[in-house]
Amino acid sequence: MWKYALSYFSKLKRKSSPHCDITKNTPKCIPSTFCKIDPIWPQPKVVIIGAGMAGLSAAQYLFMSGIHDFVILEASDKIGGRIHSVHYGDAKIEFGIDTVYGCPSDSVFRLACVERLIKSPMIRLNSMIGAWHVPNENRLVKNKIVTKARSRFREIERTAALAHEQDPLTKSNCPKDLFQFIDEYIQNELKGFFDDEAERDDLGRVMYALTNNLRTKLGAKLQSVPAHLYSSNVEMPGGLIRVESGMIGTITPLMKHIPTNSLKTSKRVISIRWGAPNNTSPRSLVVTEDGQDFPADYVICTCSLGILKHTPSLFCPELPARQWEAIQRLGFADVCKIYALYAQPFWLPGTGHINFAWSKADLQQSPDCQWHWSKGVSGIHEVPGSTNVLNMTVTDKDALTVEVMDNAILTDEIHALLCKFRNDPHLVRPTHVTATKWSTNPNFLGFKTYMNTSSDISHIHDLASPLSACNNMPPVIGFAGEHTSPEYYGTLHGSRMSGIREANRIVEYTMRYKGPPIPYQDKVSIADNYKG
Repeated sequence: MWKYALSYFSKLKRKSSPHCDITKNTPKCIPSTFCKIDPIWPQPKVVIIGAGMAGLSAAQYLFMSGIHDFVILEASDKIGGRIHSVHYGDAKIEFGIDTVYGCPSDSVFRLACVERLIKSPMIRLNSMIGAWHVPNENRLVKNKIVTKARSRFREIERTAALAHEQDPLTKSNCPKDLFQFIDEYIQNELKGFFDDEAERDDLGRVMYALTNNLRTKLGAKLQSVPAHLYSSNVEMPGGLIRVESGMIGTITPLMKHIPTNSLKTSKRVISIRWGAPNNTSPRSLVVTEDGQDFPADYVICTCSLGILKHTPSLFCPELPARQWEAIQRLGFADVCKIYALYAQPFWLPGTGHINFAWSKADLQQSPDCQWHWSKGVSGIHEVPGSTNVLNMTVTDKDALTVEVMDNAILTDEIHALLCKFRNDPHLVRPTHVTATKWSTNPNFLGFKTYMNTSSDISHIHDLASPLSACNNMPPVIGFAGEHTSPEYYGTLHGSRMSGIREANRIVEYTMRYKGPPIPYQDKVSIADNYKG
């Protein structure tokens, strides 16, 4: 498939006829079939908030369509948003989103193909590789039990996924949360297992441990996820794959079409004023923390859902009630990735994958049993291409616990966890441990969107609705980011396509008005527009 994708883009590049851009500082020519804006038209001013996948995709689309009067305001000192690839030990590790779907339908996969980042064979994600260790018992679960448990659990997952397509009457009979749904099926499976009692216990261990793995995949505890919305987003074919040289390479083709003077880092936005009278311009004013004002005809806001949740004063006037309700209801997952570096690895290459066979009793949270963050870990795995780095992931409250933990204490607790499952008190300690901090990072306050028991897909549609000060005028503010993609929320593809969606909206209005929606009036000052 990767060869097909690379061949497709090579042919596309050859067919495109070059057409020089109207600006003199354009680094490259663009396809003449793409440029839509007549160079004699006045340019609308566009402010894009955020230099993640959504913001950069919007900027690329605007530039290639012929709109060049835009600025990207990024709060941090780096670009990429939740794409963050770093060197650690002998590996390139991902602090942020680490996979794409391995098919041309995924727009980010296509970007990776353009940069020739996809190599054969493609590295597909398999979080269940490796042996299953029982804590404190110095034994492994038998392979035949693991195979049976995984087969049964896949059937349960498939049943939960089909619940999304059921009619409302059938959905009303489903358990409210995903854990209750899966628990009922697991109990029925165990009741019908008449073999050895010890094997039945191990079957239950693996199946409940798989619920822990599912929790890691979703980024939230299963009790907070409605069963009928478990598979409400679209999964593409090809499976999840890793980009061996780092996900950061996927933004390279975007930056090729963005002038360097259009990107401003360390520009935290503190106010988006969009209530200007309809007969004045600019229609919006974006204010940054350092006191700089950026007037705009259009604003594309790609702030994370976490920022929108915790910064109600960002918009002036406030967001409409329907949009604010959507922001509050949608779930935003806390996800923390932990990487452990070893000077002397205790495993041979390919054997460092350890799955934790927790029992149901281990995973139950009750007043009688003190919960520890390590119980949220489904397993620890080798980083692909590395011989001395291991990785594990925790979510929900466990992620917040780890993010604020002292590094020395975290190292001790990871070592104790591995000693517990390997039943070896003399196991080599990691020389260094690092953990991501998305939920405590003031620029994100979380990691990705999920459907919780108080939300549904309609809330994403509400959030994605653009803001307009008047019904007979084009929208002033558009929202982009994975949290605004009804079909692909929580993915890089959803983030990219939402940025393109909002940029295309601006292009269409510019073609309709043959320039900005309102001519600039030199006599009207920005201060007059926003009195009071």
